[in-house]
Amino acid sequence: MFKRKHYNLSPFDTKKTARNKMRSYRRGYLLYKKKNKIFIFRKIKGELNQTIIYFDKFFFNILCLFYKEFKKINFDLVISQYTFQKSRIKRIYLDMILYSLKKKKIFQPLTKEYCKILKKNQYEVSNFSYYFLWPLFCLLFWGYGNLLFLKILIKSFFNLFKKNIKNIDHYFFSISENNLPFKSNDKSRKSYDLISWFNNYYQKELNIKKNISHDNKVLPKKVVGDTEIFFSDEPWFYLGGFIKLLIFFFSGVFFSLVSLILIFINKPTPSFLFPEILKSISVILSDKNNISKKYLFHYSETYYRPLWTYLIKNDDKNIICYFYSTYDAPTNKKTNEIGHFYEFGNITWPTILVWDETQKKKLLKYARTDIINTNVINTGPIWFTDTKFTFKNNKKKIVIFDMTVHRISVHYGFYDVAEYTDDLDNFNCLFLNDIFSTFKSTNLEIILKRKRPSKYLKTNYRSLVKRLSNEGLKIIDDPVSAYYLTENSEIVFSTPFTSANLMTKRFENNYYYDPACKILKNDIAARGISIISGKQELHELKNKLIWI
Repeated sequence: MFKRKHYNLSPFDTKKTARNKMRSYRRGYLLYKKKNKIFIFRKIKGELNQTIIYFDKFFFNILCLFYKEFKKINFDLVISQYTFQKSRIKRIYLDMILYSLKKKKIFQPLTKEYCKILKKNQYEVSNFSYYFLWPLFCLLFWGYGNLLFLKILIKSFFNLFKKNIKNIDHYFFSISENNLPFKSNDKSRKSYDLISWFNNYYQKELNIKKNISHDNKVLPKKVVGDTEIFFSDEPWFYLGGFIKLLIFFFSGVFFSLVSLILIFINKPTPSFLFPEILKSISVILSDKNNISKKYLFHYSETYYRPLWTYLIKNDDKNIICYFYSTYDAPTNKKTNEIGHFYEFGNITWPTILVWDETQKKKLLKYARTDIINTNVINTGPIWFTDTKFTFKNNKKKIVIFDMTVHRISVHYGFYDVAEYTDDLDNFNCLFLNDIFSTFKSTNLEIILKRKRPSKYLKTNYRSLVKRLSNEGLKIIDDPVSAYYLTENSEIVFSTPFTSANLMTKRFENNYYYDPACKILKNDIAARGISIISGKQELHELKNKLIWI
């Protein structure tokens, strides 16, 4: 059944109109796929990501007049990243599909620069996209900025009467309960979660008592060992005293009025960035006792480095972007030609933690080292989520890590992985069934760790998993650490190129399985792990593993 939320359709669309649009999207997408032109979406996204948008100089000069700290920041790059992050890229893709199919002009809030990129690539854009929708879009951000302005004033006022939270070691953004450590009744079961990994990594820098904070207010306070984990407000909610509250109030009102006026003379960048400017002013005026030693962001298409992070003292050490996967895919010739700007263009994070040298070299090609002295550090695999799940028996195990492929009616594949998996309609079915049917006669317990299972799975795959579970396949849907699963299994199979099997240091009996037989054995993304191509090679592998 069609779900509007996947396509961001107008609330005025009737169900019939929505279904017709869905059919058009599907038809158009399949035409691109048939002509082997899916790469065009990556190409245009990369060009948009590289586009520099110029921040209004008049507003910038006024801002620096009040707060000289802003002089050291490249606002053109900041607004470029922010625009790319907030633009509805996937919605633009859908409009590109409709234009190719029906010559319907793209109608989205777009900057003048983005319109030029699309037109250069032979896509017609409605003039309303820039002259009307874009200023309106910026006005919405201005409105949000004013709400944030009031929130900063109110929260900061009440925080003045709270006991200061001092000596926060790490502050994590966008984490969940499964990223936190747990206590298990099984003493041998350690927690391989995000917080534990960072505690281990920065052990020498931390005090005996570790204070870890985060921005997820629904998580209760937690004490595990010598680590206290708790929610605290973001750093822009701690204005340092009544005088600074007044300064923030008057400067906020002034900048709000100026940015609003500039919208009406076709200079909307200040209003668009207004919420981020307010956060940054608040950080400048903040009580420094509430500033964490480190702020940590995970990279999940996080193109935008927040403006306020440039104002943290010693930001090259304190502002960290980390990867919880290798973020890799089978080598694609077209992608190699156009580059990976669509993933990593214009990166300005000062410290980036990656899994290995392959990932490090790839990132350094696209990081803006001409502007920021980016320090990319190879740390090895970084744990992310874990639960108390523990294997109940000592039976030898095969663990299979899949890669979920959604129904095309709710999810279109525009990137390298999708081009590889979508080449076969029943890719995931072949992947799982080949492994299970080959090894089910052994004494090994076969376990499937599904990646983000949801109700939007392809029906044939859902049915296969249900049937195989009745034949003995064990299913794990909990966010159990891949490190725990791989370390406690004799054989590991993964879809090329998920990162789960890279968690372990034991590469023996650790394989990628390619049911499509499309991937070269020496693909750099394999990182030295053997690639098994097709069912015949699976049988040959089974015969070699005589111990099973």
